[in-house]
Amino acid sequence: MGQPAAVGQPADARAAPPPSSLRELFDTLQRTHGGPAFLTPSQLRTLRRDALSAPSASFASACAWVMSQLNDPYAAYLAPSQVGQLRERFHGVVGVGLEMTAVRPSWWRRWHDEPRMRVKVKRVVAGSTAERAGIKVGDEILDIDDTPVSSVDSVALSEWLEGEEGSRVALRLRSRDGTRTRRLSLRRAPIPVRTVTAQGLPSLVVTRRSCSPLLLRISHFGSTTALELRQALRRRASSAAPLVIDVRCNEGGLLPEAVAAARMFLPRGATVLSLWKPKRKVHTYRRRWYHRGELSTRSIPPLYVLVDENSASAAEIFAGALGASGRAVVIGTATYGKGASQALAYMSDGSAVRFTVYTLRVGSTEWDLACGVRPDVQWRWRSRWLHSRFVDGLEVTRALRRARLGRSSKA
Repeated sequence: MGQPAAVGQPADARAAPPPSSLRELFDTLQRTHGGPAFLTPSQLRTLRRDALSAPSASFASACAWVMSQLNDPYAAYLAPSQVGQLRERFHGVVGVGLEMTAVRPSWWRRWHDEPRMRVKVKRVVAGSTAERAGIKVGDEILDIDDTPVSSVDSVALSEWLEGEEGSRVALRLRSRDGTRTRRLSLRRAPIPVRTVTAQGLPSLVVTRRSCSPLLLRISHFGSTTALELRQALRRRASSAAPLVIDVRCNEGGLLPEAVAAARMFLPRGATVLSLWKPKRKVHTYRRRWYHRGELSTRSIPPLYVLVDENSASAAEIFAGALGASGRAVVIGTATYGKGASQALAYMSDGSAVRFTVYTLRVGSTEWDLACGVRPDVQWRWRSRWLHSRFVDGLEVTRALRRARLGRSSKA
């Protein structure tokens, strides 16, 4: 094994990493690394000796080099900033639920010597602390923690509203009509990122009548995806209308959320996912009688799942489980074929290491997701890259018609 290099690093980053920090890294690997890329104790000792003997590598580069030596293409060292970005992507940020925008003063205000920029509320997140406090879109923010907003740039203001969960921030606001000024003390709380959006599609002929399919797009599987999906299903206008779930360009996310989402559509007793370590099955997820489902088994609407070559990880679990059970028709191109689940092990400085812990197989046939999900109906998407929801909706409708024709001809 070679040693980590420090080529191209700034002078202040070329100091040797603290031995205690590297020992923590290796203690973490020894305690938790037992997936398909398992290292023997002798290999781990050799790797540890090589890393500790490196004379001029920063801690980050030494950790990155150590992870690159594992027989694991997904192993990586994540700096504290990267860990924070991952946490925000899948669990949301901690704040009060406000989006602000800077508004230039009108010519009338400038004429009356009011040249300052005004900060107004652009969006209030549903269910957030700000919504419960009665803040409305268009309200003007005057002070944050007794500091006038005119003296702080908009980027700093957004960061100012974020902070530790449970901490408080004081706001002074003026109502949209300018008739009332008030002070509020808001508690910071987690604000999940929205991952499910709904869109209507042109009508299809279903059982001698026209029904408009509902398209649900899942951008990634975050901490609230299953809940959002359940709420969207409850809001749909017709229980008989075809349901289309789009996981194209979905790079995955949290495994429990993908399993929970798939369970909504599967019959009781159906196998969702099996977790494997080398040569042995570790755990199997099934749809049990106590798992909540949103589709009645008596009147199941036509169900379609859209995939492409960028559908990976948790998205493949979801699409593969529904396709393997025969509950849904999978449309698109073969998926990425990741077939593995990773875990994060956190270290005391806020950084983390990522490594593979399981390989994944879906359905009762235990299809290996490393081979990707093979669609029932082949369709190469073109409109996805035009960034037009309308044009993409038309192409999705064409793909659904092909899928329906294929099913009717087989019948």
